[in-house]
Amino acid sequence: MTTSEQGTTSQVRRTNQFAIAALVCGIVGIWLFPAGIVAIVLGRKAQRQIQLRDEHGRGLAKAGVILGYIGIAVFIVGLVVPFLMFSSGPPPGSLT
Repeated sequence: MTTSEQGTTSQVRRTNQFAIAALVCGIVGIWLFPAGIVAIVLGRKAQRQIQLRDEHGRGLAKAGVILGYIGIAVFIVGLVVPFLMFSSGPPPGSLT
């Protein structure tokens, strides 16, 4: 607690640690698939804690969740596009 010049006390709000971890995992999750899932889980947990504890970090948690979903989407597209490219057989006009 800190005391201002007028004698009133105010509580210092901390940044939620799960929100920070969610953001980091969300950034890493763009390249490593499992980290995206972890980012979503940590981000949701951070959002609940922030609401209950009146902490900072709502934007960090939200960004972690969004980046987690983007990481999963990138992973899915990375699987689907090559599958579609090679599953249709040889291109028209090829000599095979």
